[in-house]
Amino acid sequence: MSKLLKSYMVKEYRQALDGVSSCVLVDVSPLKVGEVEGFRKHLRENDVRLRVVKNRLAFHAVEGLPVEPVREMFAGPTAIAYDVNDQEGIATVKTIKSYLQGKKKLSITIKGGFSEGEALGPPEMELLATTPDRPQLQAIMMGAILGPARSIAAATQGVIAGLARVIKANNDEAQDSGAEAGAAAEAAAEAGARETEEKEQVPD
Repeated sequence: MSKLLKSYMVKEYRQALDGVSSCVLVDVSPLKVGEVEGFRKHLRENDVRLRVVKNRLAFHAVEGLPVEPVREMFAGPTAIAYDVNDQEGIATVKTIKSYLQGKKKLSITIKGGFSEGEALGPPEMELLATTPDRPQLQAIMMGAILGPARSIAAATQGVIAGLARVIKANNDEAQDSGAEAGAAAEAAAEAGARETEEKEQVPD
């Protein structure tokens, strides 16, 4: 490879990885061409890019970039998967793992990666794949914050509803008592009228 071509490839790698704050290193060398394209397509649909690199050139390309610590892992066949919007690398590694589910015949090895300023080995990347991503963490935090408020609101509504039922029952009881008192008074008045009428009809 000519020196000019090497210089061009280093520049291309650097432009692609500039601004990337996380990445996952994978080995896709055992895959056939069609399998690699299928893998790329899945990643692309999830906003993840895959770039197969030459280690020595990539080693120089990432110098001074946030992902520079991973260059110590540039050994053997290497491809870099990254999403410029994935700050922690969680979504990227989850995307890779989701593709591998049910595809045991595909030999894709996660060699390591970079997340939140640190180079991570395969075990750490596997652990990262089980971590809730940013949207999930935000939903969990909102649930934790809003949960007590919802409980208080529900309890308050329950108390208010209970008071309303008590007031209504008292009103109904008062109305029933008033009706009974009215009926009794009416009956007494009628009895008094009859008694007066009978007295008037008795001859002196």
